[in-house]
Order: sequence, then C-alpha cells, then structure tokens
Amino acid sequence: MESKNKNGDYVIPDSVKNYDGEPLYILVSLWCKLQEKWISRNDIAEAFGINLRRASFIITYISRRKEKISFRVRYVSYGNLHYKRLEIFIYDVNLEAVPIESPVSTGPKRKTYRVGNGIVGQSNIWNEMIMRRKKEN
Repeated sequence: MESKNKNGDYVIPDSVKNYDGEPLYILVSLWCKLQEKWISRNDIAEAFGINLRRASFIITYISRRKEKISFRVRYVSYGNLHYKRLEIFIYDVNLEAVPIESPVSTGPKRKTYRVGNGIVGQSNIWNEMIMRRKKEN
C-alpha cells in the first residue's frame, strides 16, 4: 500500500498496514520489532520504498525516542570497508507513551551589556563618514 503525506511517498508493508495513521518512524519501529533481528538502513529502504539517506535519518530519529521505543544499536563493519554501518534491534514500541517535556530552566538571570554608541539618531554615522570621505576625494 502506497501512502502519500507531506514528508513524501513510502510503501507500508503488509505486516504494519493496520497502523497506517501513525508517523513513519513508528511504522518502521513496529516493522523492525516484527522482524526480530538486527535491521540496517538497507532493510528499511527496501521494505518501505524509500532512499538510503531517508532510512538513515529514520534510524537516527528512532534512536532519540527512548520514551516510546526500547531498542539497541550497534555498529557493524562490512568487509574491507573503512566505515561502519548502524544497525538497530527493536524490543518494544509503546504507542501510548506521552513525550517527556524538558523542564524550563529557572537558573539565574544573566545581566546583558549593550555595547556601542548610545547616541540616538546617529546609528548610521559610519556610513555618513565614509560618504564624506568619498566626496572629498
């Protein structure tokens, strides 16, 4: 099933079709959980019909949603490649979790200092000085 939304097109695998209204990262998380194995960006791109870059962004986004998704990540090197790829294993997805709001900072207020010419009406004095010099030459 192809789904179109403001973030682009993607294919929803049959195993998670009943969660169609959820955001893509939730759909990917649920799909990964059903796979019960380590999932790479290539697997996600193939299953959802998205490009590899977007699949990488989704893995990164999932890794920052610790209040909703329990998971593990690992870096795997493939063959003679000099870089490592990120893989994710999803244990659980909590659709009922309420996002935790960060507390508002009540730290001491800092005093700000204004630097510059305090004369009102002469905010353009530098340009005026340059123009006078050009007229003299």
